[in-house]
Amino acid sequence: MDTIHKESLCIMCGCCVSECNSMEADPEFLGPAALAKGMRFVGDPRDQATVERLQKYSDEHGIWDCTRCYFCQSAVRKASDPRDAIAKLGAEAVETGIDSDMGAKHAKWFVTSTKTTGWLRETELVPKTQGVAKSLKEVKFAMGLAKHGKVPPPVPPHVAKHVDEARALHDLVQDAGANRVRRDRAGRRRRSRGSSSCRRAARGARSVRRGARSRSRRRLARRTRQREDRRVLQGLSRVAVGEGARHLDAGARAEGRASS
Repeated sequence: MDTIHKESLCIMCGCCVSECNSMEADPEFLGPAALAKGMRFVGDPRDQATVERLQKYSDEHGIWDCTRCYFCQSAVRKASDPRDAIAKLGAEAVETGIDSDMGAKHAKWFVTSTKTTGWLRETELVPKTQGVAKSLKEVKFAMGLAKHGKVPPPVPPHVAKHVDEARALHDLVQDAGANRVRRDRAGRRRRSRGSSSCRRAARGARSVRRGARSRSRRRLARRTRQREDRRVLQGLSRVAVGEGARHLDAGARAEGRASS
């Protein structure tokens, strides 16, 4: 089932909202229902405001404030998947380059770490997510963890035994994403060609209408000239008839005078 269809199944019952831990902690959080509906539009290739939507969803109280507890998923009664929609929104935002939020940086480093070593290098997670300057404030806390053996040595990095499987999975996901991007671009080109053909058809229809109006004006002008010509001829014939009658009257009067 594709993304648009799954998100369209949401009946806005509010069950996912009532179970959302993030909304309980932050009432301004957009919530699973709203984000699931947002994915419906972001996933629609006909939508022309994808970047603007993703920027809005990636702001504070947006995508990256989700705690991934999946309580919303367990509360829904239909085939909709609000948590999956939120995950897809995050993937779309990172792919579009909207990755300034710490949540986006965390997700990007998670992917990089698991691809290179097969596991999450938590020692480097804080600097990669918050930046070196902010991570220095956590040194005291990190030292406390190190005393209890909670901080693995960063050098040399531990590489998982079957890291090739993780890398193969990463390449598979990347290829799937690249194929989807190519399909979206092909769809946009087809829609562009379709809109161009529609514009050409519209121009052709306007040209036909202009030609029809021009022919109609020419026919009207021709009929007007014909009517004027008929009036002139009728006027000339009346004048000729009147002149002939006057000549006949004058001749009759002359004959009458001659006979008398």
